[in-house]
Amino acid sequence: MNLVLTSDHSVIAMDGRLNINEWFVENDYLKLKEKPKEVTGFKKLNIDWKSSICWGSGYQGQVYLNVKGREADGCVAKEDYDDMLDQVSNDLKKIPDNNGNKLDTGIVKRKDVYEGSEAKYAPDLFTYIGKMHWAISPNVGFGSCYGYDTALGADDGIHGPQGFFMMSGPDIPKMGEIMPKSKLWSPPQKENSLLDIAPTVLTLLNVPIPDEMEGNSLISS
Repeated sequence: MNLVLTSDHSVIAMDGRLNINEWFVENDYLKLKEKPKEVTGFKKLNIDWKSSICWGSGYQGQVYLNVKGREADGCVAKEDYDDMLDQVSNDLKKIPDNNGNKLDTGIVKRKDVYEGSEAKYAPDLFTYIGKMHWAISPNVGFGSCYGYDTALGADDGIHGPQGFFMMSGPDIPKMGEIMPKSKLWSPPQKENSLLDIAPTVLTLLNVPIPDEMEGNSLISS
């Protein structure tokens, strides 16, 4: 029997949470026709889309621009797309923590990490707030941009930057430690991609690897 264990993330300590859409509202990036009187989920907000530049979602902080021709009521012209991405990125990097201290926030653009025909469905920006030690909430109505409870309740852990996989079995050669290739972090000396896991599993199952699948099997078929 061959055994494969994998995870798309590790776990690190969570230092806080940024209510990202609350911040977007306060800084005129997201316009509401009516502000909620209590904490309200993003989908239930009364948003003035024709005047809203962007919004945030997800657990770590994915940001979408409200682009003309792409969204139903987009207001960001396509020719302004790159400049607006830079403006939003720079403003997000300036957000301090709840004590006024600098948050070491990283911003990655979609075009720098995704490619192919389906890349257009990915977020325009990915945020890594406080070196990924801060989560986000997409809800509005807290009365503050800062908090500690996640969407699922109080928590003190958050997704870390690196996933992992381990393989062992009679059909798996000894390969030692294999480090992932990443555009977000300094690359190690031995590089392989997380995209290699799926074709490797298909090889173990004796299933043909589709031509359109990215990545390469780590073992011989």
